[in-house]
Amino acid sequence: MSLFTLNIVKANNVPAKDLVSPSDPFVTVTVFVKAEEVATVSTSHVDDTHTPEWREELKFQDASGWDLDATTLKFEIYDYNKFIASHYIGETTVSLRDLLKHPSLSLLMENKRFNFDPVVDNNHPNGPCYLFVEVGSERPAGWPSPSPRTNDTYERHIFMVTRGTRGDVQPFVALARGMAEEFGWLVTICSELPWKSWIKAKTCDVSRGKVEFLPSGGNTEITTNSKIGQMALSSKFDTVQMLMMGFSEAAFFASCTTIVASARRAQVRQPISLVMYGFTLCQVGIATARCLRAPSCGFILQPTCIPSQDSDWHPVQQLTGSRFTDFKTLTEIKQKVELVDKVPNTSLDLQPVEFWNYIRARKQPLLIPMNASTFKRPSDFWDKIITSSFIFLRPPKGSVTNSSLGPELDGFVQKAKADSAKLGIITVSSMPGCRTMILEASRMMVEQCKVADFRIIYVGLPPSDKDRKMPRDVEHAIQKLKSEARLFEADRADFGILFGHLDVFVVHGGLGTTVEALRIGKPVAVTGPLALDQRWWGKVVHDKNIGPPPAHIDKFHEVCVDFINNALDPSDPQGWQRSARQTSWGAVDDDGVSTNARCIRDMLEEGEIPALSSV
Repeated sequence: MSLFTLNIVKANNVPAKDLVSPSDPFVTVTVFVKAEEVATVSTSHVDDTHTPEWREELKFQDASGWDLDATTLKFEIYDYNKFIASHYIGETTVSLRDLLKHPSLSLLMENKRFNFDPVVDNNHPNGPCYLFVEVGSERPAGWPSPSPRTNDTYERHIFMVTRGTRGDVQPFVALARGMAEEFGWLVTICSELPWKSWIKAKTCDVSRGKVEFLPSGGNTEITTNSKIGQMALSSKFDTVQMLMMGFSEAAFFASCTTIVASARRAQVRQPISLVMYGFTLCQVGIATARCLRAPSCGFILQPTCIPSQDSDWHPVQQLTGSRFTDFKTLTEIKQKVELVDKVPNTSLDLQPVEFWNYIRARKQPLLIPMNASTFKRPSDFWDKIITSSFIFLRPPKGSVTNSSLGPELDGFVQKAKADSAKLGIITVSSMPGCRTMILEASRMMVEQCKVADFRIIYVGLPPSDKDRKMPRDVEHAIQKLKSEARLFEADRADFGILFGHLDVFVVHGGLGTTVEALRIGKPVAVTGPLALDQRWWGKVVHDKNIGPPPAHIDKFHEVCVDFINNALDPSDPQGWQRSARQTSWGAVDDDGVSTNARCIRDMLEEGEIPALSSV
């Protein structure tokens, strides 16, 4: 039998697309096998409703040839129009294997025309639109049968809210693993749908507790890769960086009612013990905790977002000297963004609050996963702001991994060692559009290093149309250095293996890569677009005298040669080598997971976090 059936049951919170009446929704399901469209089937439309019910069975013929691991189904909702093209409402994509795991699913609809923000009803309280589907009774022989969801209970249930790039999400996944594995807790991560398979892959081997995923809507990668996003990220002006921080949270408000809806679904699964959130989701996280009447805890990767009146505490580190960054706290600029305090609360019928005063008065903690010595603690930080240790997502101890440098990169490293050469890295792997400038700086460092035979590895995104065109003579010089085994380019590498072989580091300033480099005890420079926390980490490196002040990638070519000569000079003229050896950032093999997980456990067991109320 090659027939596959799927039941389209209903949807809720379908927004109105017609001028004077609700939409006339219908569903289209398109099947892709290895990215090639193989089938499309649609339901009938339902007239004038926000809550359509179809209860229709869709039939897909010749499904036996579909590869379960290479097949996806795209579900789209449209508003039917008789005389003009139907209006697009939203969509979502599910892998066939995920679809077959359970007999029924509720699928969050997202709007691809607005960075995949969740589709919400036009009417208050702007609830998210879900499509409810069931796996039909017919499926090809050999396909797995859906399994009912388990009703296991756990000692505690932690709800985590995180959106952004991998660097934003990764620490939450590491902490979720730790709490599930060490204490047997249930942890639900609410994040963007593109991270679902990655989060599942990183947590599927948890043996005691469980890590589950619920969608928040949105796609930060698409936003940052847009022309406006790239322009903002590449700006050297402190003014633009300050505005980015001020508006960063407002950019995620479209997900607010969806995140609260996901939290309420998780609450039905098991009562939530704690809501955790990142620094770009403070208002959303607190709104979620208030709706659930649950305690909250911020997991803050950028301490400068926390306000202080100390004269040397700035939310954005200056590069251009603009006086605009004399704002003492992010709150001052966020007050100019009226949405920041009002939108999430208004949608959820909550009384607006000023976030920092609110959590301080209610003794809600903030956990900063950094060693206390990383920065000078402001004098007016309250006692519920806790520093712990750096946290990294690594394979569990004792696990068998296939991690290696690969034959080409390993050969490059071994040849450098055999030639008694010094070896360094330059990596801004998450930042598109910088490749040409990075390779130009790499060439300059290799060719103009006077104190050693220097070789360099560039790890970053492959060439793209966002890169500035490379001059022909520079391109020829780069190819020559590659052929001489003096420069190596890769789009990825296992830093856990590679970093121990290196003598000097040039990094983009994210917490994970920067601290991994600092732990090796060698000089470090920070460059790249220097957005948000990247500037702060550049300042930390310089303040600890482990490297020069952070330099924007546009200016790095002006300082890179001096950096490499000072960093590798045996006489250590700047003292960077000595400071790098003497400053502790924790043991290289310490992932910090257990320390941070135990901080959360201790706070909950000691009853230190009061539950919030909706008023």
